[in-house]
Amino acid sequence: MGFIKEIVDQSTLIEYMSGANNYTWLYFMDGREQLISKSLSYFEKQLPHFIRVHKTALVNPQYIQEWQAPLRRRMAGTVRMSSEVVLPVGRRRWTEVAHTAVTIKLEKIEQVENKRSRSVFYQSEDDTKGSLLQQTIENQWPDCKVHRLNAGVRLPELLGLLPDHELPTLILLDARKSVMSLLTTLQLLKGNARTASIPTLLLVSQKAKSEVEKGYEGKANSVVVLPEQNTAFIHTINQLAHYWLTVMRLPAAN
Repeated sequence: MGFIKEIVDQSTLIEYMSGANNYTWLYFMDGREQLISKSLSYFEKQLPHFIRVHKTALVNPQYIQEWQAPLRRRMAGTVRMSSEVVLPVGRRRWTEVAHTAVTIKLEKIEQVENKRSRSVFYQSEDDTKGSLLQQTIENQWPDCKVHRLNAGVRLPELLGLLPDHELPTLILLDARKSVMSLLTTLQLLKGNARTASIPTLLLVSQKAKSEVEKGYEGKANSVVVLPEQNTAFIHTINQLAHYWLTVMRLPAAN
């Protein structure tokens, strides 16, 4: 059951599910596919925010890109997912599916229009973990927007172009795959009077040793070991975000 709980906790990574008797295929956003010995009805109960578009399909509504109404009375409608997969929508389910899809689209527009008051910059080469981190922080701290940057972005130069009120509340440098470049970034950020006061965390792998020492030498506010296992990863992100976004306070700007 621990494995099933992990899947439920990480449902943001699942695009849709397809049922086959007492088995369910899970289709992840990163292209992975996994067969689980649980029925689609089981997952429908565990994931009430997913939509049962058809007796054989359960979808994550966040990844519905387009929906097509039935062309004729007895025909099925369709939904097109982020991966371009097109799934049928049962005739009796069409109204519910269309209503939910429109509601989510409007919510996304509203989120864009209503700017979040704080921002977190996360620099990493790990898109999967980045998606998980963004979902975790933005769900728990609705006033925070996570900006994901690949390791090639010159963060010190980028921050130099931003006005003071747009500087991030927190910077997370994921050095698990880009140690040297992000250590350099850390040193540049802490060596600049304008960005030195921004809490900047160096995130390292469980096998890291010298990186921890180098991180503190580079004046990282904290060096955090990131677990590879997703459930433990989410727990760690929740802990560090709780401290740096809720508990910790910086002096007021002059």
